[in-house]
Amino acid sequence: MLKNLLVAYNASTSADAALRAAMALAGAHRARLTAVMAHGLSDASRGMPGWMPEGVRASVRAALAHRGSDVRTRFEQLCTEAAPVSAPKWIEAEGEPGPTVGMMARYFDLVLVGQFERVMRGNELSLSPDAVVLLGGRPVLCVPADADPARAAAPRNVVVAWDGKRAAARALMDSLPLLRDAQMTTLLSVGEAGSDNLPAGVSASGYLDAHGIVAQVISEPHRGRRTYEAILAACTRLDADLLVMGAFEHPKPLEDLVGGVTRSMLESARLPVLMSH
Repeated sequence: MLKNLLVAYNASTSADAALRAAMALAGAHRARLTAVMAHGLSDASRGMPGWMPEGVRASVRAALAHRGSDVRTRFEQLCTEAAPVSAPKWIEAEGEPGPTVGMMARYFDLVLVGQFERVMRGNELSLSPDAVVLLGGRPVLCVPADADPARAAAPRNVVVAWDGKRAAARALMDSLPLLRDAQMTTLLSVGEAGSDNLPAGVSASGYLDAHGIVAQVISEPHRGRRTYEAILAACTRLDADLLVMGAFEHPKPLEDLVGGVTRSMLESARLPVLMSH
């Protein structure tokens, strides 16, 4: 059940898409929606030397405050255009965006964020979704800039990336409110499925069946591709509206160093991705 939603907003193109999807989702589920603009220290703030005159410091702070005002104006414009049944609540929070939104996430059913945009790196409003996924303890819906808000909020065709691991099981459970209204659900494995030595009748498809959801089960071969590439290829072939997957089954520092499915998906997916850790 989705009754309390949070969307991180910083006026980036993908954040616009996340806000539109959040308003559509809140309307479909009659849920409360809160938007948060989290801001840390800007590059300009970090770089101000101690000898800089206070007048110059004040000018820098005023410019940063104006940037925050521009974000709020853009937020209000999108809300006016969408005309939601209930206007989202607006919050400004001081702190590094990723950890701040991650800690706030613990008090909501679902968090929506825009897909990571490289252009946003380096300023005080930039938010990397991986921090929210890791710290929040809640599912995170990552929305790319060109996503259709209606399809993101009410997906008809959902692909669940399934490997039988803990994070995937968490994501499967967290996605139930969206799967119940979908017309097609696909449990997708990549490569040869391993054996979990489970008793007959214990399966992901059986779990969904108990919740009234019928899922098809398919396997996508690697064919020389990386796992995330095989998953995205299957999503394209199936014309999926939403991908559900577990996140950071491997330690994040390792993924940052050598790459991994979660990080690659956060940067490459062209459809909304619901992740749980």
